[in-house]
Amino acid sequence: MDEYSVAVDVGGTFTDIVLCNLTTNQQWVHKTPSTSEDPSKSFLTGLREILVANSVDPAQVRHVFHGTTIATNAILEAAAGATRWNERRTRCWTTFWTVS
Repeated sequence: MDEYSVAVDVGGTFTDIVLCNLTTNQQWVHKTPSTSEDPSKSFLTGLREILVANSVDPAQVRHVFHGTTIATNAILEAAAGATRWNERRTRCWTTFWTVS
């Protein structure tokens, strides 16, 4: 019975799953929509879908790797929001001084 590793990346829009046969090194990729209200749902849905699609019993999975870009995206979006806010504030301030 072959053994497998699974890697799951939960993103803001999609959850990507990679299944790897540790004996043959064959790999399968699957994508499922992320669930923003509960990222664990898309993690489990994607995991279940890729295992069923490839007839892999969960007992054959030896490693599960997990990553997420949700926190990174939140930080980047907050930084971008702060930058946009500062640009608007600067523009308003410049306009104020120009008009006055």
